[in-house]
Amino acid sequence: MKKCWVFMIGVIWAASVHASPTGISIGLNFGADEPNGGLEGVIEGPAGVVGTANWNNLELAGDIYEDVFIDANGTEVGTGVEVEWASNNTWSSDGRGEANNSAPAGNDRALMLGYLDTSDTSITEVSISNLPSELSSGFDVFVYVQGGVNGRGGTYTLSAGGVTVAQDNLQTGPFDGTYIEGEEGNYLVFPGLSGDSLTVEAQATTPDLFRAALNGIEICAPGACLALPTPVAGRGTIGDQVVSTRLENPVYGPGDANQAGLAQAWYAQGNPGSKAGVDSVALESDPAVPVFRAGHGATWWTGSVESFGDLVKYPEEIAPAWDPEADNNDTYTVKAQGELLVPESGSYRFTDGVDDFTYLAIDIDKSGVAGDNPDEILIDDNNWTTPLRDGNNGGGGYGEADFDIADGGEWLAIEVNIAEGGGGDSGVIYWDYDANAPAGQRLGGAEGFPEFVEDPLFEEDAENMFIPDSHLRSSIKPLLSGDLVGELTEVSLGWEFEIDGDTDKADRFVLENKDENVYTTMLDVDGVNVIVNATGDLQAGDAFQIIDADQITGTPVISSSDPSQEWSFNAATGQLIFGAALTGDYNGNGLLDADDLDLQASVGIANNDLSYDLNDDGVVNSTDRRVWVNDLKNTWMGDANLNGAFDSSDLVAVFATAKYETTQAATWGQGDWDGNGVFDSGDLVEAFSNAGYNVGEKPGGPNPATAAVPEPSSILLLLIGSLMMLRLRKS
Repeated sequence: MKKCWVFMIGVIWAASVHASPTGISIGLNFGADEPNGGLEGVIEGPAGVVGTANWNNLELAGDIYEDVFIDANGTEVGTGVEVEWASNNTWSSDGRGEANNSAPAGNDRALMLGYLDTSDTSITEVSISNLPSELSSGFDVFVYVQGGVNGRGGTYTLSAGGVTVAQDNLQTGPFDGTYIEGEEGNYLVFPGLSGDSLTVEAQATTPDLFRAALNGIEICAPGACLALPTPVAGRGTIGDQVVSTRLENPVYGPGDANQAGLAQAWYAQGNPGSKAGVDSVALESDPAVPVFRAGHGATWWTGSVESFGDLVKYPEEIAPAWDPEADNNDTYTVKAQGELLVPESGSYRFTDGVDDFTYLAIDIDKSGVAGDNPDEILIDDNNWTTPLRDGNNGGGGYGEADFDIADGGEWLAIEVNIAEGGGGDSGVIYWDYDANAPAGQRLGGAEGFPEFVEDPLFEEDAENMFIPDSHLRSSIKPLLSGDLVGELTEVSLGWEFEIDGDTDKADRFVLENKDENVYTTMLDVDGVNVIVNATGDLQAGDAFQIIDADQITGTPVISSSDPSQEWSFNAATGQLIFGAALTGDYNGNGLLDADDLDLQASVGIANNDLSYDLNDDGVVNSTDRRVWVNDLKNTWMGDANLNGAFDSSDLVAVFATAKYETTQAATWGQGDWDGNGVFDSGDLVEAFSNAGYNVGEKPGGPNPATAAVPEPSSILLLLIGSLMMLRLRKS
């Protein structure tokens, strides 16, 4: 049997799922020289939601290209089409200090990698002229939009034939290979345009939401481009796709002793733009380095600005994941937690010198949790500033809290989240309190913070106002175990899996396990649509593992691009099996084995589950057991090891289990031949009445002839008979 490891999802489509548009299309791929001139954004085969095979790979932020070709049913054909474009710059959704493209290497990743970028006010313009007659009478346009930072958005305006239409888009997540249409997706569709030219403009919907990424444009004859199932690793490409996971049911060991500084978890993920986003990053990602306390003596850092006072440029613990000597680190998310020592009662003010996202919560009501009361959230801000607040894009502001503290001070829970998504960076929280500060720098004395939010801090003041490690402490608890639960993105047309019967390879979804001693991977695939696109030599029973996880629940809906092919899914192994499902193969592993008989007993007979009713009489009982054994397996009742014969070796094996007449639960291999769940005299009657003892294997064929009934004369049968009589006399 051939075996291969893969996972698939999709729906039936009338045409081959591999086909290029059935007609002509023009594919324009911008930013092909991204990231940073590396030409990683070049497309070399089918890409996009409709699978255009031939794309024009365009470089630079602006240019004129006169050699545009079209894709005519998968063939590259030259045209007189010309494209001219101008933008603020090109950028990349990955590899340019931003990490927002996790798709497997291939053409779809390349399409959604490089893009024409905008500033907060600039407009990207693309003009396409001399469209051929096959398109000028009518066409549909697909616009691909995937930037490097979530929470940003743009307005896309198309003009053709005197008609202007526009759609907005707000980016909500990374591109993992899944195409999602719509306002919060990664592509937009503009149907029913016409004319011999087309203009596409992209600009920030509002200045604070910039940017309007423009990755590619696809122009298709009406009806020529139909959305296809999302390929797992790229259309026509076999590979793996790692399914993002969230951590559930974590079990932590006892924490170590409290020490100075907040416990910090640093993640190599760009600014998600919100507290919920930070929490999601923490659930779905591993820290780039082990969680640490600020052992250098300063919880906070200055990043792209030179350090001052006791602050550091970056915590030394984050090397080598980040370079502590770098001018700036563009992409990270930090969760810092622990306790804050509030020395005395009074009103305290807080502000930040953070680029970009800042969240600060303190346990004012002393519940033990910071932020469980909205009044405890003192800063929740997604605008940037610098450490001294002298470069300020509206960042921060002041949070104020009143504390009622016992004499000598109290330790209260505190949580700080800091996330950076490009440009300069820093991370520091200030408070307007320092018992050792000179006059004018202490609550109750004079103001330490400037009166107005937009005013900067003086460095000498700032050195006295950031919260020192002497007022922060934390313990670090080791993670002992947890479940990594995978989520498959919901896609309307399902997923396409490629299978190559010649190489025994196929796509698969993988849940990566960082440490099998700590984590268990789990994936629910119930009802997920899967379409199999198989090529090469396939033989009945060939198995391909399409899901790699420790535990799989549910069953996907399996279809095939070839109507003559049948596939079945085994939820126990995550395998896809070629060929019609075997009647009686209840565990879906492509075999008729003892596990199927045990399921027949424990589920079918015990619950009268009619899906196990093999003779269609409306009852599931020992008669269905005989049908399975005699007709489907073509062996005899009593064949404990299912080797095709019922003989003394089967009897020795079942009596060796010492379960006869004990009422202990028994399986087929332990003597439960009539399906009542135990091994008793009824099973022996069932077996010998089938008249197969010492007859040998049945002749081949689905309906074998009845064999002659021999006289059971062995000493073993006499012993069995004595056991049965003894049992009868006692009853």
